[in-house]
Amino acid sequence: MRILGNILILIGIILLLSLLVLSEYHFKADYFQTIQYKEITFGGEKGLLVSLGVIEKGERIVISCKYIFIVGVLILISGVYAIALQHTPKETRR
Repeated sequence: MRILGNILILIGIILLLSLLVLSEYHFKADYFQTIQYKEITFGGEKGLLVSLGVIEKGERIVISCKYIFIVGVLILISGVYAIALQHTPKETRR
């Protein structure tokens, strides 16, 4: 459970740091504006999702950065929760 918690925390931190890259490393002002207003667009004429057949040519998938932030925070919290739930057996005294 501890390894799963550490992996979840790492994924949550990566998601939150990816939003920092989108805000061009200006944490105080642009990070919160990035979360509120920016969107990430997948798709178009050329792309991995088009070549895999997930979406058709010209179709686009738009994801708001609000949702990425919420998912990152939830994954981070679930990782901390997984580590906190780890049961360590008590050692018996001899």
